[in-house]
Amino acid sequence: MKLIALSPENIDQYLDDCVALQSHLVKPDESIDPQQMRKTAASADYFIAGIEDDQVVGLGVVNKIIHPAGTNAYIDNIVVHPEYRGRGLAREIMDALEHKAAEWGATQIKLTCSRPEVQAMYEKRGYQEKVSTKYYVKKI
Repeated sequence: MKLIALSPENIDQYLDDCVALQSHLVKPDESIDPQQMRKTAASADYFIAGIEDDQVVGLGVVNKIIHPAGTNAYIDNIVVHPEYRGRGLAREIMDALEHKAAEWGATQIKLTCSRPEVQAMYEKRGYQEKVSTKYYVKKI
């Protein structure tokens, strides 16, 4: 698999594949807005796509979070096409995102994952569940 950074300059070349792939992360009644995918390419600190067989088969995003006590990173939107799972593609994407966070000097990488079938992968990579943090969300 070849990893490439997605940006406003190249997102349109990969947009259809990215939208189709991202649809594997949402509920059946939800849809992916191509404009939002373009905005992600423009605003994410590091947005990568895994390319295999001339197709986007994996995606991942890591954003830098700078605060007075240091720098953290937040990983989001990790997805691998179902036909390509089990080949180590998620590992390659995670390696690249974690490497980028380390380059930024991040001392922590945070992520959320509600899918039990994926949680074990994160735990094997050293991520620990922090239940006591009381993750809050407000829709606006």
